Amino acid sequence: MNAIKINKDKIVLELSKDELGVLSNALNEVCNGIEVWEFDTRMGIKIENARIILEFLNSIYKKANQTTFSYNDLNHIEE
Repeated sequence: MNAIKINKDKIVLELSKDELGVLSNALNEVCNGIEVWEFDTRMGIKIENARIILEFLNSIYKKANQTTFSYNDLNHIEE
């Protein structure tokens, strides 16, 4: 894992497929292990938004099995 760019609004990371899998698995456990009523308080994000991030991470993981692609090919999460 490498930090490619860091500023106050955005962090760009370079991850191996295995590292991405760990992050995805951890977020999956959080999304399915914390009660909905306490999720926002404990995680600082609404569960719906966490699930969107999880779907995004999973889509990147699946694309890693394909040929090389650009991050511009992926749908970005809008805040």
